[in-house]
Amino acid sequence: MDTATRTFQGETGRDEFKREQVAEKVIRLLTSDIHVSPMLIDGDWGTGKTEFCHKLIKKFQASHANYKILYVDAFQADHADNPLMTIFSAVLSLVPEDEKEQLLQKAMPVLRYGLAIVTKAAVNHLLRQDTDSMLEGLDETLQDASNKAIDASVKA
Repeated sequence: MDTATRTFQGETGRDEFKREQVAEKVIRLLTSDIHVSPMLIDGDWGTGKTEFCHKLIKKFQASHANYKILYVDAFQADHADNPLMTIFSAVLSLVPEDEKEQLLQKAMPVLRYGLAIVTKAAVNHLLRQDTDSMLEGLDETLQDASNKAIDASVKA
């Protein structure tokens, strides 16, 4: 079913798992004054997580047009080497064109730091050395190369 037609009600809608009430509670939670940490929807393969997410998004957008909602399909982005870049790219897609460059400039140091940590952790894991000694030697060697690679990756 096309994601545009996924709803809980209407001619093309269906709610075989009776989850519309859950969606309403999620919307109330997300729009409340409570600070919500990341929310996770978990379940076995085939239990309707993706279907629920798309229906929740449609319901949310219908009643709260001023919110920006982002859906990242982890399986579709599974080819990406860095999940942080996948998420950042998705967030960047919500930013108006005239503000993207400014956001990119502000976010670059944070992304550079995050990607450097991930790179160091991966190298550390591969070499199975202790973290302290690995960080000392790796910092200087990877700093220039990783900054250039990260800048190019973020801009791409």
